[in-house]
Amino acid sequence: MAERLEGRQGGVLLEVGLGEWAVARRREVLAAYGLGSCVGLVLFASPELVALAHVVLPHAREDLERPARYADTVVPFLLQAMGVGAEDVGAYLVGGAAMFPEAHLPDIGAENVRVLVEELARRHVAVLGQDVGGRFGRTVRVLGDQLSVTAAGGREHQVRLLAPAKGGSRGGAGTSL
Repeated sequence: MAERLEGRQGGVLLEVGLGEWAVARRREVLAAYGLGSCVGLVLFASPELVALAHVVLPHAREDLERPARYADTVVPFLLQAMGVGAEDVGAYLVGGAAMFPEAHLPDIGAENVRVLVEELARRHVAVLGQDVGGRFGRTVRVLGDQLSVTAAGGREHQVRLLAPAKGGSRGGAGTSL
C-alpha cells in the first residue's frame, strides 16, 4: 500500500512506490515517480474513485504476496480493492520504457505493457489512454479526473480522465495521452 504524506495546501499525497498500490476515494493525489520500464496503471471509475498501481514486472511466477507488483495479477486485485466491476472503470497506462536498449537485455517495459493490455482485455476493462514506450522515464500524478504525465527532461501534459461508456468497446490499445 502507498505511503500517505501530507501535501501542500493540506491535501493528502499517496506516493505509490515500486510494486505498491493505492485507491483514492476522497480526491487524494496519487503519484508514481520514476516509471522507467515500470508501468503506472490507473483505473478510473469517477473523480472520487481512482486507483494507481506501480507495476514492476510482467509475471508473478510464485510471488502471490504482492499482486500490484506484477502485470499478470494486478488487474483483478485493483478491481477488488476498488469494489467495482470491469465495466465501471477505464484504464490508463504510463511508462513501460526501454531504458537500456543498447545493453541487449529483454525489453521489460514493452513486456509489462503487453501483459497489462492482455489482462485488461481478458477482464473487459477498456484501455482509454496510454503514454508508453520510448527511452525515457515518466512520473504520473492523478487528482480526481486529472492525470498529469511528466517525462524526463520536463515535458508535461495533462489529460482529463473518463470512465468508459456503458456498452462501449472493451479492451484494446486505447489512445495516446
